Amino acid sequence: MSWFRNITKKRIITFIAAMFGILLFFFFGMTFVAHSLLRADEPFQADAVVVLSHGTEIYFRMTEAAKLYQQGYAPNVVINGGRIHPVVKEMESKGFSREWRWDEEYHAYLQFLGISLEDVIFIQLEDPFDTWGEAALLGKRLKQMGMKNLIITTNKYHSRRAGYVWESLYEGQFNIRVVPVRSETFSPWSWWRDRRQFKWTLYEFGSWVFLLGRNLASSE
Repeated sequence: MSWFRNITKKRIITFIAAMFGILLFFFFGMTFVAHSLLRADEPFQADAVVVLSHGTEIYFRMTEAAKLYQQGYAPNVVINGGRIHPVVKEMESKGFSREWRWDEEYHAYLQFLGISLEDVIFIQLEDPFDTWGEAALLGKRLKQMGMKNLIITTNKYHSRRAGYVWESLYEGQFNIRVVPVRSETFSPWSWWRDRRQFKWTLYEFGSWVFLLGRNLASSE
């Protein structure tokens, strides 16, 4: 019986040690993954602060852009939008029409933030629904305007991928700094505790896998 008890104790100790190791790996591994999504450059004197468009998150990004604008880092704020869902396009072909402009939704908010609408450049992009497509079309427009130095503002969890996409597409053509929403609550130390942050992190990790896979396929 003593031999059995000794074996049982060893198994229990081994099991506890294994569980502890798994928990440490999960904590540090997942924290590393979350940290790897973040990029925060020092702002510099730029031609414009570019607000990347993404649903309701755009309001956080416009708020950050307003701070940079008021601090004198850029004389202009660029906001793109006007995505048209394929269903709406189909309805438009059948006679449906909208009497409002897509950017009108943001006017009052931008003015409340202290940004003069004369300094806001609204650019309509109907078709892109991902970061790569947005950068490809928006960057082309900004080049046509003669812009060279850009501050990209987006959410923290999206910051490194946004910078990677813009620098991949426009290497040597733009000077890019990524300044994420500094007041955002996203935390790489505890993202799994919050349902929203958990969703952001998993989505972003999946987007990285897709992006790198696409780049690898296109290089072959």
